[in-house]
Amino acid sequence: MNSDVLAVSYRPDGRELAVATLDGQISFFDVALGRQTGIIEGRRDISGGRSIYDGLTAKNNAGGKSFNSLSYSGDGTLLLAGGNSKYVCLYDIQEATLLKRFVISENLSLDGTEELLDSRKVNSAGINIDTLEDHGDDSDKEESLANANTLPGVMGGDMSKRRWKPTIRTSCVRFAPDGRGWAGASTEGLLLYTNEDNITFDPFDLSLDLTPQNVLKSLTNKEYLKALCMAIRLNEEELIVRVFENIPQDDMKFVVAHLPLGENAYYLRRLVELLVKRLEKGPNLEGDLRWIIEVLERHGKLIRSNGNEWAGLVRGLTRGMTDVQTTISTICDQNANTLQYLIDQSRVKENHQEGMDIAA
Repeated sequence: MNSDVLAVSYRPDGRELAVATLDGQISFFDVALGRQTGIIEGRRDISGGRSIYDGLTAKNNAGGKSFNSLSYSGDGTLLLAGGNSKYVCLYDIQEATLLKRFVISENLSLDGTEELLDSRKVNSAGINIDTLEDHGDDSDKEESLANANTLPGVMGGDMSKRRWKPTIRTSCVRFAPDGRGWAGASTEGLLLYTNEDNITFDPFDLSLDLTPQNVLKSLTNKEYLKALCMAIRLNEEELIVRVFENIPQDDMKFVVAHLPLGENAYYLRRLVELLVKRLEKGPNLEGDLRWIIEVLERHGKLIRSNGNEWAGLVRGLTRGMTDVQTTISTICDQNANTLQYLIDQSRVKENHQEGMDIAA
């Protein structure tokens, strides 16, 4: 490497390694062959935001900008990169192109978020006054000590009045396991992003009690609504199906009626998505149809009033129901033909038997 290494990340299949270096580059290596397979010049992509100590504008100052955290998507086609900048970059690995830059903060109280510095804070010498320290007149010891009484233990000057602005940066980025979003730890805290416009942040996502063990415990205690909501939030397909299949038909109406709707009806949407999938290959057709009937009876008005948002799921349900109807019709026709054949064969056998009896 031509520069210091700041971050490394393996592709999920373990066949490729991404390396971020101090010069702002991201290099890709084939693990089996041990050779470099690609490179992304990311310094210009991550540059942006002017510090109060910078002598150049944000557009012309790419120095010191680099990535210190990398994360592959689940399928290994995308790479998320963040570092000492207000931007997080999303790259297409195969094309080595920048797909999107996310701005993690526009908080002007943080250093590095502004593209242009405030001219009102620049003195006649061209120096930003935020960078100047006000030490006062330290020649007078008594005055110095008098100004020091706001912070215990300070013997010279008031250190409690020093000026300091935290710098915006991202220390860690990670893709969500399902690929629907990503999270980043930044100066302002934990940031969550999603590619679904209809989902808002729910603090329930970060609850320490939200574990598969507690989901199964709620299911054992017959708290079916709670277990289903927790399983949906964990977003583990097998766990959701397990909870769904263990909900008795007698409790189905209660669960559907009391699903938390909220602003975007997230839980209801995920339940309908599950029903669409089960229509295609579900083992319990009658039970799934009962769930669909109950959902449409309880929440049909909500789905109709938000037709554009639900159009895809409604089409999925319609397609699944049509396929089910076609399949059942075909099976019924086959069974009817088989029964008619058996009846005809039975009659032929009876006629043949009667003919033999008459001949005898």
